[in-house]
Amino acid sequence: MKNLKNTAGWLVMAAALTLGLSACSSSEDSIIEQPVNPTQKTYTMTITASKGDGAMTRALTYDGNTKTINAAWTEGEKVYVYNHTKDKALDGYLEAKDDGASVTLEGDLTGTVEKDDELYLGFPQLDEYYTGQNGTLTKIASTYDYALGWAKVTDVTGGKITAEDCYYGGNTIQLDNQQAIVKFTLLNKADNSAIDAMSLTIDAKDGSSNAKLIQTLDFASSEATYGPITISPVPATNVIYAALATDDSDDSDVSNASYDYTLTATTADGETYTYTKEGVMFKWGNYYEITVKMTRQPRTYDLSQATSSVTLKNGDTATGTMPTGMVYIASGAEVTLSDVTVTNGISCNGSATINLEGANTVGGSGRCGIEIGRGTLTIQGSGSLTATGSHGGAGIGGSSSNCHVVIKGGTIVAQGSALDSSLCGAGIGGYGYAFGNITIEGGDVTATGGNNAAGIGGGHAGTSICGNISISGGTVRATGGANAAGIGCGYADISTTSTCGDITISGGTVEATAGTITNGSYYISAIGIAATSIFRIGTVTVTDGINSVAMTNTNSIVQGNNNNIGIAYFIYGNLLKIGTNTNVNTNGYVGDYGFGTVRSSWNSSTKTWTLTKTGS
Repeated sequence: MKNLKNTAGWLVMAAALTLGLSACSSSEDSIIEQPVNPTQKTYTMTITASKGDGAMTRALTYDGNTKTINAAWTEGEKVYVYNHTKDKALDGYLEAKDDGASVTLEGDLTGTVEKDDELYLGFPQLDEYYTGQNGTLTKIASTYDYALGWAKVTDVTGGKITAEDCYYGGNTIQLDNQQAIVKFTLLNKADNSAIDAMSLTIDAKDGSSNAKLIQTLDFASSEATYGPITISPVPATNVIYAALATDDSDDSDVSNASYDYTLTATTADGETYTYTKEGVMFKWGNYYEITVKMTRQPRTYDLSQATSSVTLKNGDTATGTMPTGMVYIASGAEVTLSDVTVTNGISCNGSATINLEGANTVGGSGRCGIEIGRGTLTIQGSGSLTATGSHGGAGIGGSSSNCHVVIKGGTIVAQGSALDSSLCGAGIGGYGYAFGNITIEGGDVTATGGNNAAGIGGGHAGTSICGNISISGGTVRATGGANAAGIGCGYADISTTSTCGDITISGGTVEATAGTITNGSYYISAIGIAATSIFRIGTVTVTDGINSVAMTNTNSIVQGNNNNIGIAYFIYGNLLKIGTNTNVNTNGYVGDYGFGTVRSSWNSSTKTWTLTKTGS
């Protein structure tokens, strides 16, 4: 098959023929004197023509069994003729007289034609345009299915032109397709979901970054424009057909050279996906089916321009003040908040990571400032975050034991809220009935619970459940709401249960302050148990090697005690003093309220104090 568009094949050849060089001759080149002011006349030309060598040329019919696009002439199709030797198109056209792979083309042509002239036969026109494609085979067949033949005039006797194929030889002129046809199926590399593209831009470049896809080709001027081809399907779809023509940098007549291809797809919701592959070879006249797994490109959202809720996906950055709607964070995404203000809350529907830049403020008009539906939310970075719950929601938290939070950095201020006495949110942790694990590894964290909710830990809604709480670094200040611990359990009355998992403090600087008592018959601890008659608590462990742990109870029952060494633990009216003094409450019983016994122990080698519930 011949490619009449490659650099050596037609652009350079055009210059050669202008000098009278016979590019079709098999003998030695010779200079032929050009006629002066040749006379135009009308010729009758009848030839036999085929479209390529059979199966893969024109995009007319697709064979699903062989996965090929078959070519055939349709009666009445027109072929236009360009006299390359005279560098001028002939008026008129040749018309297919029947249907089939090989047919008779016949018609009247007006211009100047002489023996040995070389003619280009172009279907459905001479000039070629590859812009404006819509991604369908139907459109390619009607508009972009270009085929070219190359003929040498053997005789013009009696006003009739006879010719032979200049490339293949013989009396049948073979018209070859001048582009590859490619079926692209677009998938998201992350999850293999379909990418329904509103537009697909295809770019091909060589090693020198020169554009190689032909956008337009003008026979009269022998000029072509190169650059990306943008295909715009309607409606959006992930299956797109493209007619692609390249300008070969070699003189090959059997294949295109290989180029570096970049595909860029955009969707209706403004997402952008890209794919790049080096060394791609699309042979003109061939049909390809390719599944392309594309990578989503991160976006920067100016929330001030949002008209509805926004979903942040992996790599996205949000900035600005959001006038309406919520911000959602997709499951598995790592996103950046950079000087954002959101009044209607942020919701994480699965595990996610938030990087903090600048000053960020999040209010929860519905419940939590930042709500975790399930999975683990990790917060980190050098910026700040103020998160405030409302209507009984936590500042940062949720209402399921399947949701957890890890804080690694940033300046965090989290404020829980109370809808009424029945629904209260922690600063960081639960609201409603349950929350999972809370881990603080760094940062500067200030957390305050709403009434009946811990600063860090459980909320309150009848039965209150919180998982394990671990603090290993950073500066932490936790203050319980009324009737709740600074770190640990939310409030539970005589008919309900408040449960907290293990509490471990092994690093950082910790200040824990119990809330005030509004129900006078109950007691509160700064770390561990809130005002409750029935409680379940795991093991409380504090390692002496940390910077400091300060526990404060504001209730009058413990005020005025100045003998605390580092830590004061208050449970059911019993004061436990913890510090470097290993003789204080070593292996002693701390409290027994009829629901179990709590034993304290001090490990002098590891300098760790542990509080464990031993009874039922």
